[in-house]
Amino acid sequence: MMRTLRFVVAIALTLAPTVALAQTTVRVTVEKATLWRAGFTTMVTVVGENQVLEVVGRQGDWIEVVVPANSSQDRRTALVSIRQVTVVSGTLPPDGTTSAATPGSRPGSLPLPDPGQRPGFAAPQTPAGQSPRPKPRPPLDTGLRGFGDVSYHFFTANDTFDAVLGLPGGPFFGGGVEYRFSNGLFVQGAARWFTKTGERVFVLDDEVFPLGIEDEVTITPVEFTGGWRFRSTGAIPYVGGGAGLYQFTETSELEDPLEKVDERFTSYHLVAGAEFRGRGWIAAAVEFQYTFVPDSLTGGLADIYDEHDLGGFDIRFKIVIGR
Repeated sequence: MMRTLRFVVAIALTLAPTVALAQTTVRVTVEKATLWRAGFTTMVTVVGENQVLEVVGRQGDWIEVVVPANSSQDRRTALVSIRQVTVVSGTLPPDGTTSAATPGSRPGSLPLPDPGQRPGFAAPQTPAGQSPRPKPRPPLDTGLRGFGDVSYHFFTANDTFDAVLGLPGGPFFGGGVEYRFSNGLFVQGAARWFTKTGERVFVLDDEVFPLGIEDEVTITPVEFTGGWRFRSTGAIPYVGGGAGLYQFTETSELEDPLEKVDERFTSYHLVAGAEFRGRGWIAAAVEFQYTFVPDSLTGGLADIYDEHDLGGFDIRFKIVIGR
């Protein structure tokens, strides 16, 4: 009787690890997890998030699991990174536990890669007649975005504005919306605003004489841009161009209302910049723009200095909201 009992206990102790191991399952916690054959020279398959896998062994930070198959008789196994799964039931087997279903997977028979990286392929392991798999291009964010910006505008008519406003340029504030396509194309609409008060002047022999009469200048550009964003793993560069409408208003405190300047002009522009995006909803961009507004300034100082272009060069900082 004692001999029979000892025999039963011995069998139970022998089968206990196998039973416990067969009951251990893990669930994939990443969008896509790659299952590798022993040796990491062949990819067996890719499984999706929440896929439950049966555990049959472990090698360091790699877990040996049963490959999902339509047939229950197909017991092929493969290795998956421990960082891409979480335990659902049971406990993970100790390091060095392997399944006979995976030939060549004995502990120490192969170097195990860092599970935080995709196992690499040495050049000699590339199958004959096949080129190495190209690296995937970094993705571009798509969809509708909003943005706000501030820029400093250097007027092409710098002498004219310097005489009236005391500076050859000034800050523009604005914002707009942008739609980005997956192929890199984008379209954008923006409106900006500039205002500054100077004074009327009289110019004689290139000498400027202030008249002490306040003169307020307001410029409101509305611009439409189309362009291209380049794929990049860091800052995302982009270029574009377009057209718009510049509204120019000039009023004086002693001026006859009939003499008030309020005109609109067609503008053309080129833009280039780079966007710096993290993982959140907010990104920053630095942008450079040249704007051409032909025949927009006439008479007075514009004729004296021969400056008839209301455009100029902008250095702009943007905050973009949206993924």
